[in-house]
Amino acid sequence: MVIEAGARLEIENQTGATVDVLPEPGTAGLREPTVPPGGMARWSDRRIVAAAQAPDPANHRRAWAIPLRVGGQAVTIHGEQVWPPPPPAGRWWLATGLAALVAVVIGALAVRHRWAAVVLGTATAAIAAAHFTHVVGSTLVLPPDQSRLAMVVGLAGPAIAAWPLAVIGPALAIAGHPSGPMVCGLFGALLVLFSASDVVSFFYAVLPFGWNPNLDRATAALVVGGGFGLFLTGILALRASSRAVPPAAQPGSTTN
Repeated sequence: MVIEAGARLEIENQTGATVDVLPEPGTAGLREPTVPPGGMARWSDRRIVAAAQAPDPANHRRAWAIPLRVGGQAVTIHGEQVWPPPPPAGRWWLATGLAALVAVVIGALAVRHRWAAVVLGTATAAIAAAHFTHVVGSTLVLPPDQSRLAMVVGLAGPAIAAWPLAVIGPALAIAGHPSGPMVCGLFGALLVLFSASDVVSFFYAVLPFGWNPNLDRATAALVVGGGFGLFLTGILALRASSRAVPPAAQPGSTTN
């Protein structure tokens, strides 16, 4: 079985005989896995790597074959690397810009209207859910013998620092607290800072994602675009807050 988006192979030996992976001709010194009955092995095979690096330009695919010896019987695993055409990146950039525009319009209204603050809190929670979906979907291409929680934390990376704000910000905004839009804005700023690289999914047809790749692109558009809109919302909320402070309460002011 091919795992990790084509990076490695996995054999789970459910036969009663030992399975030997035969080396590539001319590499006799290279030791390939030997899998006893009931055992399992994962490895990166040079033959798959070579196929990935040299596609056939005529049809964007290249076949590979891995010979095995199961007991005394010769068996060959056949597969191929396929390069589908890239997705229409412009469509996803448009979705990103639209998400940013919607988020900042909601944020501008939320600074002045209570009902819009509730919508802002809901939108912030939706953006956080999109980021969580991206992270969880990315873990599905990793080996299942690792801790799922550890994989989620590892793939989230520094962006996990924004997750507590994804709870606090919407809660404050929905409750009508004046700091709600600012906390949502801080969440958006951190999310964009640490997740901007996810837009590379707009350019590749095959993604390390366990569900439909368009779902991964949609979450990237919502996270990056919506996060940037929330960041601008935070700036608007700070400006509104500074205007709301009476002159006598500002530092350095004097009264007669």
